[in-house]
Amino acid sequence: MIALLAAVAIQAPGIDSAAPRRASGHATPTVTAVRADRPPTVDGRLDDAAWAQATPVRDLLQSVPDEGRPVSESTEVRIVYGGDALYVGARLFDAEPGKIVRRLARRDASSHSDEFRVLLDSYHDYRTAFEFTVNAAGVHTDVLYGGDGSFSDKSWDPVWEAATSVDSLGWTAEIRIPLTQLRFAKA
Repeated sequence: MIALLAAVAIQAPGIDSAAPRRASGHATPTVTAVRADRPPTVDGRLDDAAWAQATPVRDLLQSVPDEGRPVSESTEVRIVYGGDALYVGARLFDAEPGKIVRRLARRDASSHSDEFRVLLDSYHDYRTAFEFTVNAAGVHTDVLYGGDGSFSDKSWDPVWEAATSVDSLGWTAEIRIPLTQLRFAKA
């Protein structure tokens, strides 16, 4: 399971590009989302031209089972945006793709499967996050976190899309999150 915990910076004129800082003073890893002239089709394949425009993020960390340690398998994440949505594409390599767990379940139910998670702090307050999770079978889970993680709301059901595909290299995930679901400040 992989969680993308980096801050996402969308390129736009007039936005302060200073890297956010953690309490320790170290810079928080950031990902610059690239504007795609033609957003990708969310079909679970990363073959759209938009994905080639984005620089892949590779230095990711685990959240489960060994939080903070490097991922156990190579992973590449790309982020692009269009006029109304943020798109996240992930290539999750697996040395044994036949062992990828991809169980079906209802939305927001635990399927005990391989998952890809994206957590976004659109308020940039380091206390709230919107989590979007898709498992290898394409099952969606979303959670709203508040109070510095002390509060979570699984009943929050934003409108978003995801598709996945398993192949000989592992699996891929594509996620489309409408910007209206993230509640960015007008600035």
